[in-house]
Formats: sequence, C-alpha cells, structure tokens
Amino acid sequence: TKKREAVKRAGEWQAEVNATGLVHKRVVRWSTFREDFFENYFDEESESYCTNVAATFNIIESIMNPDKLTRITTTWIGRFRKILVRDGKPSATVHKYMQHLKTALKWAVDQKYLKAMPAFPARKRNAAKRKKHMKGRPITGEEFDRMVEACIIESQEYLLNGLWLSGLRLGEAL
Repeated sequence: TKKREAVKRAGEWQAEVNATGLVHKRVVRWSTFREDFFENYFDEESESYCTNVAATFNIIESIMNPDKLTRITTTWIGRFRKILVRDGKPSATVHKYMQHLKTALKWAVDQKYLKAMPAFPARKRNAAKRKKHMKGRPITGEEFDRMVEACIIESQEYLLNGLWLSGLRLGEAL
C-alpha cells in the first residue's frame, strides 16, 4: 500500500532476477521450452527444416539430457561440442547442430526465457582442407610436342608455346 516500500521490493526483486539470470519467475524446463519452441517458431519454416531441428534436439537430449533451459551455458555448449567431435561426428554435422541450438537459444532470449545468449565456441576449420592443391599433373615434354603437332592454325602453336613457357597457366593466357 506504500509506494516507497513497493519501489524497494521491486528493486530487490530486480536484483534477484539479475543474480539468477532468469527473466521469468519460474524456471523453464527443457521439455516445456522445446514444446513452446516447436509450437511458436516453426510457423513459416519448411517441413524438412523442422525435422532437422527435431533431430538436433533429440541428439541434445540423448547426449546431454538438459532438465532446465538455464543449464545451457557456454561451458555446457563446449562440452556438448567436444562430445560430438569425440564421437566422430563430421564437422559439418557438428556445425549444423550448433546452428540449430543457437537459433533456439536466440529465440529463448527473445521470448525472455533467458536473460542473455550463452557464447558459442568459434568454429575450427581444418588447415589441411584450406591448403590449395595442384589441380592436375604437369604435362611432359613429349605430350607438349604432340599437342604442338596437332595444331592446325599457326596462332594455336604460338598460344601453346606461350602457355608452355608460362607453366601452362590458363589465367595468364587469358
């Protein structure tokens, strides 16, 4: 009934909310969040996308078994990723699972189920895959001579000689 006391209690409640990281008074269970997410998020999404996200949630539940939405922290996400990699999941699959989880958690923040988005570890790319490889083997001198003999027009022979001298790089010829 007193404004001063009400403001004081509101400040205490706000401090409690900030300390726990929750926006709702009640703790949202994972199963409730999943149900709400699937009911409200997938209105305009394709059926295959919904199926993929459902499969991701099934993997999350089978591996990590979250009971509350607030259990999903940066550490939890890192542990989940390590388990996926340890189990031999391809990096594209791990990335897909992380993207689906990130989408769901962003939605949870928008719906005020979570106060803030947990940080996701950066995607590590394989250095060996980024390395540029030779596109083919270099031709031998004998093969080059046969190509020159097969030329019908003299300009083709000039082009081939220029390519041979430049290491047969088509980009330089163009």
